Amino acid sequence: MSIELWLAFVAASAVPTILMVISYSMAHGRRANVALVAAVAMGDSTALVVSLLGLGALLARPPSGSRWSSGLAASICSILA
Repeated sequence: MSIELWLAFVAASAVPTILMVISYSMAHGRRANVALVAAVAMGDSTALVVSLLGLGALLARPPSGSRWSSGLAASICSILA
């Protein structure tokens, strides 16, 4: 992966979350900010675990002819959405 592609990925994934945390904390104060930071950390941790388990590859391309795996992929997508 080229450094330009990696930097674009980091900017696209990190910037919206940072802007959401900043705007929400400015609008609702420090107390609401703590809960939001915890929720963002939990969401990022969930995405990390799913990625480490290899479920991203399964969702991207389930084995052909396998009804079980495509059903699993659909279930995971509905849970994560």
